[in-house]
Amino acid sequence: MGKLAIVPKQQQPEPEISSRSYDHIQPGEYTGFCWSVKTYFDSHWRRWVCQSQWDIVDDSRMNTLAHITKFFNLGEGKSPKATSRRSNYWRAWVDANAGRPPSRGQKMNPNIFLRRFARVRVVNVEKDFNGNALSDAEAYSVIGKIVTW
Repeated sequence: MGKLAIVPKQQQPEPEISSRSYDHIQPGEYTGFCWSVKTYFDSHWRRWVCQSQWDIVDDSRMNTLAHITKFFNLGEGKSPKATSRRSNYWRAWVDANAGRPPSRGQKMNPNIFLRRFARVRVVNVEKDFNGNALSDAEAYSVIGKIVTW
């Protein structure tokens, strides 16, 4: 039988923090600038997600107030889908495309959001994925809706 190694207390590894903190600002409408988009499969929720990163800026558009994320659900399955005209992604994409829906066979590429300003509605997330209340220190802000481009 193998022996159990005892590691002295000062040499025991400590867990590293791998998640980043999210900014928390007052809910309301702000001007935002989209600087990144990525689509990925979220294994926890078992669905495709389009994640866009935004700088919330002041009225001069020169000072960043916060870095906020907008998430779009792109469904389950082998690939991301935005086929429903009722989906938030569809509506945001069409609005970003000057109100024009995609033509037959056209891909709804999320890069349409990149390097653009929009008026956005910021909301606060105050419950975790289990429905438990978050403390003030844990609460964070996300973009609930892209109001206008």
